[in-house]
Amino acid sequence: MCAVRRFDRCDPWPARGGRDPHGGHFERACGQIDEANEVLDGRLASVQNQFSPRFRSSLRELERRAEPGIALPPWSPLGGIVNGPELSAHHAAFRAVADEVAVSVYRVTLAWELALAPVVAPIPGSSRPESIRDSAAATDVTLTPEQNSRLPAA
Repeated sequence: MCAVRRFDRCDPWPARGGRDPHGGHFERACGQIDEANEVLDGRLASVQNQFSPRFRSSLRELERRAEPGIALPPWSPLGGIVNGPELSAHHAAFRAVADEVAVSVYRVTLAWELALAPVVAPIPGSSRPESIRDSAAATDVTLTPEQNSRLPAA
């Protein structure tokens, strides 16, 4: 699959690599996603945008994608290898909710992202088996509506 994570704003449809044969597009705004889906006759399968507590510019797309059923697998959902370790320090609400439910801040972050829409499937990176297990366990965490409401503003 040929992929472009961030498109050239001067060339909004980089057909030379921004579209794969299965209908995946990367880093698109809502209008462009709708246009891509129309161009593909409703066959757009997924849009992969960066999204984390630190990088939220794709929140609108994440919240909206459940509508047409287009999968949204956000990359770098914990902030990346450099910023991930600082998640607790820079996003106190995530740490507070993690303490309330007695799990890691990383697990809460992934649970929050999963709760945004049924089509969201975060892609966390990991280099340690325990981190992989912790990320996978996010699917077992159910945050209350009140807890979820505190996180987007954090």
